[in-house]
Amino acid sequence: MFRYLQIPANHRTKYDAVESERCNLLEAIQKLSHPNDELNSLKMRYNHTINRQWELKSAMLNDPLVVLPCEIWEEIIIDVLEGGRGSETESNGSRYVDELLYLLNVSKWWCARLLETPRLWAKVVIDHKSEDELAKITA
Repeated sequence: MFRYLQIPANHRTKYDAVESERCNLLEAIQKLSHPNDELNSLKMRYNHTINRQWELKSAMLNDPLVVLPCEIWEEIIIDVLEGGRGSETESNGSRYVDELLYLLNVSKWWCARLLETPRLWAKVVIDHKSEDELAKITA
């Protein structure tokens, strides 16, 4: 499987649960041979389940870290963090760290993906004499 097609575990678990429910409902619908209130109720639940599946798929496809190859989203994040300048000034370097740490709070999935991406952290310089910077990284 390609790295960029990895789906966050929480999305996968929810999707699998909805898929299981869909299969159970479909099986129950197929067992009923003639239209009645129970069949109509099952069909409504089935349609609702299909809608939930679609919503979960849509949510997954809105996340650039799921949809895009890692090489692309790494470049986008680095470019945004650097402010499109391609080089860092001292103040821009501090902003880079601030914004990178901020991105870790988007979700657990983003946090894990960003932490496992060495290119993002290669530009981080920490001044061990600066109490502000030390406090920032230990928070």
